Amino acid sequence: MLNRALRFSIFLLLAVSSSAQSSELWKEGWTNSTHPTPELACDKDFQQWSLYNSGVASSLHVEAEYRDSTRYWCRYKFNSNGAIYQSSTVTKVSGSCPSGYVDNGSGQCVIEPQCPAQGTVRYTQGLVIGIGEGITANYGGCEYSLDSVTDCWYDLATSDTVCGTRHVATGNTSTLPESTGELEDIPIVIPANSSTDTTQSTSDTDYTSTGPDTAPDGTTTESQTETKTDVKGQGTVIDNGDNSITIKNSDGSISIYSKNKVTTTYPDGSRTETTTENTTKESQGSEYTYINKSTGGITTNNTSNVTNNYSQSTTKNYDSAGNLTDTSSTSTGDSTTGEDIGAGEGEGECNPLIESCEGSGEFTASDKTGLYEKTDKTFDTVLTEFKTTVEASPIGSAMNGFFDVSVGGTCPVWTATVPVFGAIIIDAQCSSAMTSIWPIISAVLLVMAGFFAWRVAIE
Repeated sequence: MLNRALRFSIFLLLAVSSSAQSSELWKEGWTNSTHPTPELACDKDFQQWSLYNSGVASSLHVEAEYRDSTRYWCRYKFNSNGAIYQSSTVTKVSGSCPSGYVDNGSGQCVIEPQCPAQGTVRYTQGLVIGIGEGITANYGGCEYSLDSVTDCWYDLATSDTVCGTRHVATGNTSTLPESTGELEDIPIVIPANSSTDTTQSTSDTDYTSTGPDTAPDGTTTESQTETKTDVKGQGTVIDNGDNSITIKNSDGSISIYSKNKVTTTYPDGSRTETTTENTTKESQGSEYTYINKSTGGITTNNTSNVTNNYSQSTTKNYDSAGNLTDTSSTSTGDSTTGEDIGAGEGEGECNPLIESCEGSGEFTASDKTGLYEKTDKTFDTVLTEFKTTVEASPIGSAMNGFFDVSVGGTCPVWTATVPVFGAIIIDAQCSSAMTSIWPIISAVLLVMAGFFAWRVAIE
């Protein structure tokens, strides 16, 4: 038992000793001192040699030169022409990095960085693949943790999807590989040479018609066809939301919509209209990336190639007077919508694969209960009916007769007898000057009286 404990103690001692002496150090031969780099070891070697060769040393300098995996040359060279005067060797040993140096994770001692205090916020940008919840990074030898993501964009110059990120210093040094990019004190803004939508779309519409063709019995037939092709190419769409970011990479899609309308008119003036609509859509697979802006967490989702087909046929019958007498409609295919394709004006029931389902011709609207039928109402008749309804209401009739006042009379003239002057006729109110003033006074009084009368009426 004691033997086992002794062996275990020796094992721990060796393990601790090994872990404490894991860094590369370089030893020079004059004093056997160790240094974190071969350059510093050669400087010490040359310094010690110069103590005994001061005369020639002033015209020389030293350079470290690789010899093999465990040794470096210390070349003493003339300052004037670089010729080698003498050489010595420094040797690699293991040990702990001296004060002011830290191991960079690969066994080499580097100058210990002056890292910002814990909680210091910095901003940078990077590829989406370098973002993730709990990510830590090394910037200038200092450790930062990913705090959040600001916005993402598509770099047109490099064809990469890039995101702005917010990092918080941990206050510690880092032995991780150095991260690319530079830290900034303010959030990164979306640069000018970028985009959040790189998809390219084309659309083409073709119209053809035939007829009218007349049969021996007088029946005429004519046909109209509309074909619309929408092509959406490969591209990236980025939606920078308040709490999350959605990045969609699509390989594109093609949608073909066709509408054929055949009108058959019979000798008695009745007619039949048959409208057939076909929609075919091929959607290539898309890749979705969802980024949580608060944590930087990433989830992905891929969609497979999908082909949707939809067909709809509508038949309408009209009598010789042009009245709709019958309608029927059938549809077949996949009603999965996906991304819509604009179909122009529709006929009959709404095609779920097309963007517009509005009608044309006599078929101008529809609802859940039946088809729209034209009435004799016009704008003028509807407005007149509304005016009559308002006037017939209690408030309308009250307003119609409100403040209806009838007045009459003549201009007052009278005679007064005054001592000395005798009889005097008083008719100043009827002079031409007053005749021009009375309408103004009358208008002011009517406005004031109307205002107070309306207040009384509504209180």
